[in-house]
Amino acid sequence: MTKSFTYKKKGIQFLNEKNYLEAVNNFVKALELNPEDWESWNSRGESNYHLEQYEEAINDFNKALEINPEDFESWKFRGESKYFLKQYEEAINDFNNALEINPEDCISWECSGVCKYFLEKYEEAINDFNKAQEIYPENFTSWATRGICKYFLEKYEEAINDFNKAQEIYPEDFESWHERGVCKSYLGHYEGAINDFKKELEINPEYFISWQFSGVCKYFLEQYEEAINDLNKGLEINPEDWQSWKSRGIIKFRLEKYEEAINDFNNAIEINPEFDTYKNISFARFELGDYENALDEIKKSEELFYKLNKQDNKLFLSKFLIDELDIILKIYKSNNHLEKVNEILDYLYENHTLKWSNTVLNLRLTKFMNSIIKIKNRFLSYVRK
Repeated sequence: MTKSFTYKKKGIQFLNEKNYLEAVNNFVKALELNPEDWESWNSRGESNYHLEQYEEAINDFNKALEINPEDFESWKFRGESKYFLKQYEEAINDFNNALEINPEDCISWECSGVCKYFLEKYEEAINDFNKAQEIYPENFTSWATRGICKYFLEKYEEAINDFNKAQEIYPEDFESWHERGVCKSYLGHYEGAINDFKKELEINPEYFISWQFSGVCKYFLEQYEEAINDLNKGLEINPEDWQSWKSRGIIKFRLEKYEEAINDFNNAIEINPEFDTYKNISFARFELGDYENALDEIKKSEELFYKLNKQDNKLFLSKFLIDELDIILKIYKSNNHLEKVNEILDYLYENHTLKWSNTVLNLRLTKFMNSIIKIKNRFLSYVRK
């Protein structure tokens, strides 16, 4: 037995015992004596991988593959090392090479799918997860991540089915409960979504995003006080969550607590100055009879929208629903900006008529146009007086 083999044997023993540092030390000695031993390069790479020394691991796998390009483990572990370094395209190439050698390796299909998920190649990722599930149907990661891919593709019912299977395999995964709840909320299944968020929060009560989603679902069910309680809990965990501040402000606006709503909207703006939140402040000030400041907030909203979108700022008003447009026009009217009212209505009517002239059968757009005409006539009659 050579001295090189003795160090190699010790290194493998330490590797199997998960004493990775000692394993690396022994493989270093083995390779000093026999630098052409690809197995020692591979095993040292695996040890560095487990030590999260991914760059060093990649260097070791490179050497192993120079000597033996058919080494499945080196392709696979090099791919995983690149995955952890967020080198997703290169990692996929390595998993492809590994799968050419061993097409039945579930983990390589799974890891390839996860890389494609991070690259937002959702359809390709789904195909990889399908392969992983054919080989090993109880693979939790494949079900859960395939569900997330389907969520991003807006295939909510299919995503829910995948999360169901993931939960059968690993019911303690709070993220699967959360993602399933989100899918249900987008389908309008608010009670079911709330139950999922409740289950998730039993597992991980510090996940503020679920408090936020639960609150929003309760808002849609008109359970306003309960919604506020959930949002309060989320904000206790993360006071920098601007969406919860905004959502709580909207609920307080609905409860006609306009001053409190404005305070919440201002907190949201301090964290994330969003044009829609300025608009909400404007509406609250309008309800308080503070027409001048309401107009100032609308102008801030319009300026920010124009800055972010680099578009004609008249398009700003077309982004809102018709009932919100009605309020905006009232704000301009209350400040005697009657020419602005006429200009906005003319612009919206003319541009949307041209854009939608071939969609007569679209009832929603037809309703929008009819509403524009009604508002235009109402305000023009006021202007002419």
